[in-house]
Order: sequence, then structure tokens, then C-alpha cells
Amino acid sequence: MSGATGGLRIEGRVTAWATYRGGTEEAPSMRLRVQFPFSTSQHDAELVTCIDRGLLTGFAPGSRIHLLVDPENPDQVAVDRSASAVELPRSWQHST
Repeated sequence: MSGATGGLRIEGRVTAWATYRGGTEEAPSMRLRVQFPFSTSQHDAELVTCIDRGLLTGFAPGSRIHLLVDPENPDQVAVDRSASAVELPRSWQHST
């Protein structure tokens, strides 16, 4: 991903998901297959990220999420955490 820009901000759709090795009980590591518009067609890519259990439903297949895509290599994709949260705020997690 281009360090200067952080990638293109694109909305995509999760087409498949599966647990992946790593992560924790509270935030399992998930492999997401995503589809997004790129250039003149739809592009498919995979990414792995940890997602807090309380937010998993927002990443289920069919969900729309925000992505950062490398404009020079669209297979390099990440969740745009500024628009699609993967972590619950620490104050919320520890509230009583």
C-alpha cells in the first residue's frame, strides 16, 4: 500500500469469511473475501484482520465495508479502520 496516501478509499462488499489462525477469543482473526469496483470492473481480493466479536456481524457476507486499496496493486487491500471499525472502544469494553 502506498505509504503517502494510505491507498484509495473504496466501498466494497464481503463475499465470504472464515476464521483464520491467530487473534484472540475476544477478537478472532478473520479471512475476508471482498469485491469492490476498481478501474472499469469489479475486483476480488482477500484480507486477514482481527475483528472484535461485538462487531463481527458488520463483516458477514453481504455486508458493505470500507476498504483501502493500493492503486498500483489492487490485490493489496485493507479495512479502512477510520470508516469500518474492527475494534470496540476500550472504555466500552471495560464498562460495568
